[in-house]
Amino acid sequence: MIDFKDGKYIITSSLAHMGGSASVRTLENPKRLPLYQKDKFLSRQIPPPDSLLENVIDTSGLTANIYYPYKNKSFIIFSEYDTAYVGEIIKGKIINKKLLLSHGIWAYWDKMNRIKNGIYISDINHISTSIDPQQSLETTESIEGTIYIKQDTIVLGYKYSKIVKKEK
Repeated sequence: MIDFKDGKYIITSSLAHMGGSASVRTLENPKRLPLYQKDKFLSRQIPPPDSLLENVIDTSGLTANIYYPYKNKSFIIFSEYDTAYVGEIIKGKIINKKLLLSHGIWAYWDKMNRIKNGIYISDINHISTSIDPQQSLETTESIEGTIYIKQDTIVLGYKYSKIVKKEK
C-alpha cells in the first residue's frame, strides 16, 4: 500500500513466505529514486539507497495487512500465522498488540489496499489446507472479507468456512 501523509509517501509491504515479513517505510521525494531500465527489470539492479527511505518498521515472523496513522501515532493490522492483531508501532517495534481475529488474515495474492474517502480498506482472502495422515482427514479453512478503518474505528466483516474431508 502507498499512502501520502504530511508530505511523505508511506510504503507498506509484506511477504507471506515462510514465517512472513513486513516493512513500513517513508519516502519524501520519489523523484530522487534511481530509474530502472525496463529491459533489465528482472535482473539484479541497484536497490533504492537507504538514505532515501526511513524505516517505520522492518520485521519478520508476521505479515502486515494494513498500516494506518491516527493522532500522530502509527498502527498496523497484522497476522502472526493463524491469529490477527492490531498494534501500535513505536521505535520500530509493535507494542500493545490486541487480538483482532483468531484466524490469520494474510494472503498469497497481491491485491493492493486502498484509501477511499478517508477510510483505509484491506481485503481478506486467506485459505489454508492441512492434512492429518493418522486420521486420513483433509481440513480446508478459508476467510474472505474486508477490514475498514477510519480514525479510531475498525470494522471487520468476514465469512469463515471450514471443510473437513475424509481421504479415500
